[in-house]
Amino acid sequence: MSSFDISRRSFVDKALTLGGLAAAAGSVPLLGRQALAAGETVKAYGTTTAQLRDWSIMENSIGIKVEFTPTNTDIGIFMRDIISNDLGATQDIFIFDGGTENLLGPQGYYAEIIEDQPELTLWERTPDAWKRADWLRFDGK
Repeated sequence: MSSFDISRRSFVDKALTLGGLAAAAGSVPLLGRQALAAGETVKAYGTTTAQLRDWSIMENSIGIKVEFTPTNTDIGIFMRDIISNDLGATQDIFIFDGGTENLLGPQGYYAEIIEDQPELTLWERTPDAWKRADWLRFDGK
């Protein structure tokens, strides 16, 4: 992929940045977080064990629709699909039980969680045993 290619992730990132600037400038008055995200679909790729039976509960809760593409729970298949098909260009989030962070992390497939991000309102309530687990992090991030 050349530096001139546009990926879904970079497009969404730029669109959200511009949307945030527009909202901050007041040019999009009275639109809340859910209104700005309305109609936006997050593309998720993950194992069938991570798939919710009913995504509408999350959609109603946070206002974002998820289009989930399931895959086999075999870690090799999961990583092969992501790398060989460059799924980072078409998927917004990857969901797996763990063990992929050491290979996929350095290649840029996982984004670092910015813990002081104001939108992460429930982060403090998430148990440290989960959010600080070595098998879920790469390079301490």
